[in-house]
Amino acid sequence: MSKFRDILIVLLFGLFFNASESQAQIDSVFWFAAPWVTPSHAGNTPVVLRISTFNVATTVRVYQPAGTYDSTFVVPPNSLSSHFLTSIVNSLESKPANNTLNYGIKIEADTLITVVYEVVTGGNNPETYSLKGQNALGTEFICPFQNTWINGNYAPIQPKSMICIVATENNTTVWITPKATVVGHPANVTYAVVLQQGQTYTVENVSQATNTAGNCLAGTIIVSDKNIAVTVSDDSVTNSGGGCRDLMGDQIVPVDVVGTEYIVNRGNMFANSQEGMYIVATENFTTVTITTALGVTTQLLNKGDTYKYILTTAEPRGYVAADKNVYCYQ
Repeated sequence: MSKFRDILIVLLFGLFFNASESQAQIDSVFWFAAPWVTPSHAGNTPVVLRISTFNVATTVRVYQPAGTYDSTFVVPPNSLSSHFLTSIVNSLESKPANNTLNYGIKIEADTLITVVYEVVTGGNNPETYSLKGQNALGTEFICPFQNTWINGNYAPIQPKSMICIVATENNTTVWITPKATVVGHPANVTYAVVLQQGQTYTVENVSQATNTAGNCLAGTIIVSDKNIAVTVSDDSVTNSGGGCRDLMGDQIVPVDVVGTEYIVNRGNMFANSQEGMYIVATENFTTVTITTALGVTTQLLNKGDTYKYILTTAEPRGYVAADKNVYCYQ
C-alpha cells in the first residue's frame, strides 16, 4: 500500500546556502517530543531513531533529562544506526494530553549526525519525523495542519491531531492559543503551562472532524520564554478521495526559521485527493502569491490564517512567494 503522507516544507532556500544556517538537519544536539499514535489502527510500535553518521565514528547518547531512560553507544563512520525505543513507548509518547510529563528525548553526539524518529507500526499508518537540531529550537511557533480530511475511525483508542512540546530549560513558561477546542481548554483562549527541562506537554484536538471550520489546530500559536521544540502530528488521516489512512506529521521550526519562498511538487495521490499545500501566515497582512502553469493567485493572510491551494494534474508544480515568513505544509 502506497503511503499517503505529508511533506512539511519548512526550510527556505537560504537555509541550504547561507553558511550561518547551513546545519539545517545536521547537528550534534537534538530535542524531541514524541506524539502518541493510536494502537487501534496498525499498532504504535516499533518506534526507532534512525541515526546517520559521516566520516568518523560517533558516540551518541539518547536520554530523557527529566525521566529515566539513558543509553550511550557508538555508531561507525558512514553508517545508519537504528536505535529502538519500543521498550519505553509508554513513557515516550506524550500522553495523556493536558499533562506535564517527563518523556522528552535529548540526543547528543560528539560529531555531526542526522536523526529521524520513525513510527514503523505493523505495516499501515507509519510516519517519519525529521529532527531539526538547533533549527528546531525557538520561542514562537505557528502550527501548520491540513484541514481537508478527518482522522479515521479506529476504536477503542481513536486517532487525533495534536501538538507536542518539549522544554530545553527549567522553568519554561509556554503560552498556547489553540485554534480549536483541545483537551482541557476552549478554542482561541490563551493559557499557560510551566515545563522543566525535558518535560513534554501535548495539545490534543478533541474533534476528529478536522475538515470542519473551527475544528482544526492549523494556526495554533505557541510562545515561550525559553527555547522549546514542537512536533505536529495528525493520526490516521482519512483521504476522502480514496487510498490510505495514514499518520502525518513532523518536527517544525520556529517562525524566525521558516521562509518566504517555496517550490511545491505535486505527488501521485489519487485524482480526487485534493493534493496541495497549506500556507500559514506568521504575521498580519501577509501577501502570498502562488504561481503555477495555470497562472497567478494572490491571497492576503493574517497571523495564524491558513490558505489551502490544490494542485491539479494541469499544474504539477507551484512556486510560493510571500512578503513575510510563512509555513508551507504539503
